[in-house]
Amino acid sequence: MNAHAGSKPRPFAALIALWLACVAAIAIVRSGDPNAFAVHELASSPAAVAAGRLWTLVTSAFIIDGPSVPQIVMTALVAAAVVRLGGAGTFALSAVAGHIGATLLAYLGIAAVSIVDPATAHGVVHAPDYGISAVWAASIGTLLVLVHRSGAHPRVTAAIGVVLLVTFLALVEIDGELADVEHLLAFLIGVGIATIRSPSGRLARLKV
Repeated sequence: MNAHAGSKPRPFAALIALWLACVAAIAIVRSGDPNAFAVHELASSPAAVAAGRLWTLVTSAFIIDGPSVPQIVMTALVAAAVVRLGGAGTFALSAVAGHIGATLLAYLGIAAVSIVDPATAHGVVHAPDYGISAVWAASIGTLLVLVHRSGAHPRVTAAIGVVLLVTFLALVEIDGELADVEHLLAFLIGVGIATIRSPSGRLARLKV
């Protein structure tokens, strides 16, 4: 275990555990009463962000889209692996940047498309956008870099990547919608976060 993974992880680790606990609690409540939480109020969308409802970028990460138990379990496992190899701060940064960053980038793309072809973008401007899958995608990207950096054989890294990808696709469908773009962006952001963070867990200074 890396020394930095055990140095000052508690605040971030506590926040990660609290977030997962809230996600699980909301999922349990919704399983008994699907209308207990108004998803359309907590979900983000290009229209909501444009209207100034920026808090939905945060609240959208507390509602699961798809099977709840498998996603929570796999998110916890991936989070634990990232924390072990790179520290709780690395997972927290990857999760936040992946979820919010990928969402904003995708929304900017939609805004650009709407200028050129409003009819094409109309269908997704108001579509509710929520779920923990972007956190998933970013964490997978981060984990693959960390596994490779740990000295694992390239075949081991590739095998882990295939298992994670297959599991992700099994739990999160590819449907050609906005979420698919966000997942790809989140994965790339996760890779970038792990790449620019030094083994000490701090952001590496980029040499010019």
